[in-house]
Amino acid sequence: MLLVLLGVAAACAPSKVDVYVDAEGNLIQVPVGQAPIRYAGSSAAEPVAVEIERETESPALPQDAASADPSQPSAEDAEPAPERPAVAPLRLRPSSAGPVRGQAEMPVALPPAPEVQSSAAVPAVKAVTPISIPATDECWWSGEDWDVRLLDEATLFFCGVIDSDSVGSVRALLTESGARPKRVVIASAGGKKVWPIEMANLLLSLDVQEIVVAGPCFSGCAHFVFPSVPRRLLLPGGSLGLHNTATSIERMIGLRNRASLDLPQNEALRDRARTEADLIARVGLPSAERFLTDPQPMLETTCVDSVGVDRTGEEIYAYESSYTVWIPPEWQWKAWGVPYEQIGPGTSGAAGDNSQFSELQVTYAPLDGAAVRRFWRERIPYCTPLPEPAAP
Repeated sequence: MLLVLLGVAAACAPSKVDVYVDAEGNLIQVPVGQAPIRYAGSSAAEPVAVEIERETESPALPQDAASADPSQPSAEDAEPAPERPAVAPLRLRPSSAGPVRGQAEMPVALPPAPEVQSSAAVPAVKAVTPISIPATDECWWSGEDWDVRLLDEATLFFCGVIDSDSVGSVRALLTESGARPKRVVIASAGGKKVWPIEMANLLLSLDVQEIVVAGPCFSGCAHFVFPSVPRRLLLPGGSLGLHNTATSIERMIGLRNRASLDLPQNEALRDRARTEADLIARVGLPSAERFLTDPQPMLETTCVDSVGVDRTGEEIYAYESSYTVWIPPEWQWKAWGVPYEQIGPGTSGAAGDNSQFSELQVTYAPLDGAAVRRFWRERIPYCTPLPEPAAP
């Protein structure tokens, strides 16, 4: 879901604190050395780029920790969730790197949207409708300047972060225009909490038949919006990137301490995980659990930690990984039950795309089934060392 993904890079300015990003887009301060996070994501998957200030570089991340296969703890022998140190919020400071660039505005010849398909004997895929796709290079990453419009009577254009405001803008546009589009053209870094699922449910309620990815479609855009439409097309500038879901965060926490999932501050995380599973079941993917959890180990995630509680009382978890986003190859999407058609020359899922997303630390590795299975058999350690118990 939203999730986005948090690219965290070392900056030169000295400071006595490290910072995380919480679900509200605030920086969370912790003492230097206690949070050696380079690239991180949160359970809410906020799509922001930030700089992390510290006096020294972070230590190198371990690549593949324990080789043992400890069994999952039972609810009876799980240790109580430890108290986490209090943290002070700071305001978000955008990264100087800015957004990753997409493609410029371009005319594209697409098959006609389903409700205006040609009745001629020629197969519908041969009939084309010229349509001009607006530029997505700035708006796809934006949480404020999203672009929502109708390109024609059958085509909705959405570019930007998927949140309450942008989804509300879609609903208002459809109400005012009376349109019921059957195609959506999208570019989005992802969304906030449940809103990508709300967007997916909206498309399902409209019976949208076709989704066209015109730029990056990451996080909740790829995990929830993209699979919810039966016919899926990628333009040459389109990319599908995954990182975490509430399901994978919940599973990591449960591997370490199942009892902690019953804490009141984890209720929202549990609810989001159930909502994710419900949507994927509704879409009918044959490998729902794998689809929701495979990306986490493919990021080379090494630890997960609580980094504070947001204003609703929800506990926010961050994870430390070698990569911020995984762009799987096309065959992997087909294996999950989410096939798509590439329109024109395609590069999504190929290492040749790497320069476009260099700031995000992208991996294009094919799925490593053995590594995935090993990852989900291990207890996921804390990122921040726990304080030593006080002497009696």
